[in-house]
Amino acid sequence: MWKKVTAVVLCLIFAALLLSSCGKSSKSFALPLEKPATSCDPQIADGNGLRSIANNTFEGLVRLDRDGRPIPGAASSWTISGGGTIYTFHLRQGQKWHLTDGMEDILGKSYKKTFSTAVTADDFVFGLQRAVASSTDSPMAASLFCILNAEAIHAGATPSALGVRSLGPYTVQIQLEWPNANFLAALASAPAMPCNRSFFHATAGRYCLDGDLALCNGPYYVSSINSTTGGVLLKKNPDYQGEYPALADSLSFVYADDLGGVGSGSSTEPEQQESTNGDPVPVDILTSIQSESGLSAGVVDADEVTNLPRKYKTTSYENQVKLLCFNQKSKLAKNGSLRMALACATDVTAIREIDSRAPSGIIPAGSMTTAGKNYRRSAGYVVLGKPDLNKAKKYFAGIKALQDSEEENKGTVYGDTPDTLNITLICLANDRGAAQSLVQNWQKIFGTTLSVTVKTYPNQLKLNSALEKGKYDIAYTSYRTDDAYAVNFLDTFTGTSSANFIGLNDPAYNALVAKARTASMDGSIAACCKEAERYLIQKGYIIPIRQESSSLVSNKGAKDIFADPAGAVLSAFILEEEK
Repeated sequence: MWKKVTAVVLCLIFAALLLSSCGKSSKSFALPLEKPATSCDPQIADGNGLRSIANNTFEGLVRLDRDGRPIPGAASSWTISGGGTIYTFHLRQGQKWHLTDGMEDILGKSYKKTFSTAVTADDFVFGLQRAVASSTDSPMAASLFCILNAEAIHAGATPSALGVRSLGPYTVQIQLEWPNANFLAALASAPAMPCNRSFFHATAGRYCLDGDLALCNGPYYVSSINSTTGGVLLKKNPDYQGEYPALADSLSFVYADDLGGVGSGSSTEPEQQESTNGDPVPVDILTSIQSESGLSAGVVDADEVTNLPRKYKTTSYENQVKLLCFNQKSKLAKNGSLRMALACATDVTAIREIDSRAPSGIIPAGSMTTAGKNYRRSAGYVVLGKPDLNKAKKYFAGIKALQDSEEENKGTVYGDTPDTLNITLICLANDRGAAQSLVQNWQKIFGTTLSVTVKTYPNQLKLNSALEKGKYDIAYTSYRTDDAYAVNFLDTFTGTSSANFIGLNDPAYNALVAKARTASMDGSIAACCKEAERYLIQKGYIIPIRQESSSLVSNKGAKDIFADPAGAVLSAFILEEEK
């Protein structure tokens, strides 16, 4: 009887919550985090979820519209001079930082009267200094290396030498080393967000570790970070003076993954269940969106939404590729002869799934060179050619030199059986069939000399963890870009990138990406990116297998939530289609 009464009461409460949320001002949305949050510091935001949080809680000098074009943010206007190397931004006056009720410990008892909440030019100067400082180790620092002295500072030079300065309290001037067609887009990203210098130092190394340690100037502010679940609660910022007001009173970010975990619980603000070892368990995005009290929106693989009811809004993004990656942290896969032997023997058409599309290259088809300019339309396809079995066998015969020249490789490169090459290939369980097809084709060509162990993982979350650990030779994996720009995707595989999961550090490739970064015109950027993309394939580092897509799915109440052009960073504020 008690259970029945409780169920009725809960239903009535939930109905009341639904009725009370009919107006925009009382809505509450829940969005996904792909890993538990420990900090909301925008300068070190690592992953789409944390960058989504930064996008909603901070406002940079500019924002991006739905097509990735720069629009005014904290700056109402700007001018470009010096041949495209000097940017001068004019801030809107009257913008404020939001002070929460628990900041006495760091700002003093009367901080609401003594602390200046004005957003000024120095906040952007300091934010950019932090973004490129070597001590910050920002995952996206490279996108700002076009700023004068930024790359040198990232390598250890004095941060104050950065080409950024304030010309009075409401004017920011930024000098670049070279003209960069995508610089304004970089200023809209997480690492370019403002940071109040005095508040940062007052936190004494604890900046953004919780709501009371975060100072926000965006449509929302950080209310709390749940240390148990890794979830983050944002609330509407009453002090926000910008052009893009919040869509909801509260915004919950929940640890979630589209390929793993359990469904959400019955709470109106979903929290994760805990595993037996105390670690949070991710909720399944699509299942959770379809539940009454789950996520409001999230990005999932496009094939998951084929039969989704029409009441759910979906937007597709060509932001994902299936890749065959050779781990450069593996002594075996680092061998060029082996990579080229397998690359020349690989028939992409034989392992592509029936309902999938042929790859257009390593870079996802939806990527851009500059705002609104599709990379693939300019560059064309960059794919692996037809198998060349003569070359494959020639390269494979040369691998024996690895055993003969390096005694220490015996038992690692070759197994206990003389002349048997042992390889570990990792992939999703769902991709085992495609991987086995690939392996069988290799063994048909190279015979029993090649022994391949296929190790599978139940979801992308666990596969990504295995990729990070690096205990494999070859990976067959999906890679979803978190940035709409082709050059930033390529930067993932440079030697300085913290996201470089294959451990590649090829000076020639690094130079090609640097060349693409310094190109100033759309056509030259596309040509440079194509050259770098082709290099990865020709050296056998990465082989594109098929093109994939993702979809932003939202329930009826969250239809106004939108993503950036890469389908990565989510926004829960009002942004007109045409501004």
